[in-house]
Amino acid sequence: MEQQNSNHKLKVGWFCTYTPEEVIHAAGFMPYRLLPHHSEGAGSVEDALPGNICPYPRKILSNLRSGLYEDMAGIVVANSCNAMLHLYSILKD
Repeated sequence: MEQQNSNHKLKVGWFCTYTPEEVIHAAGFMPYRLLPHHSEGAGSVEDALPGNICPYPRKILSNLRSGLYEDMAGIVVANSCNAMLHLYSILKD
């Protein structure tokens, strides 16, 4: 992946505090924590994630579908909990 310019690194988004930001830095990217934005989203995610799953990955998925994180060169989903595993399964498809 090529950098946008010599002073601006491409951003790689991450969700969970268990994500090793140092690895993202070492790969030449800028880690960027993706937090759910309550004012934006693509509505319901019931087609992908069940209603009884943690609201954090549900809102993240809604924000992703709305294009909120389009400026990311990539996204890291840590294998940290069941809800994140479900989110990863949806994203890889």
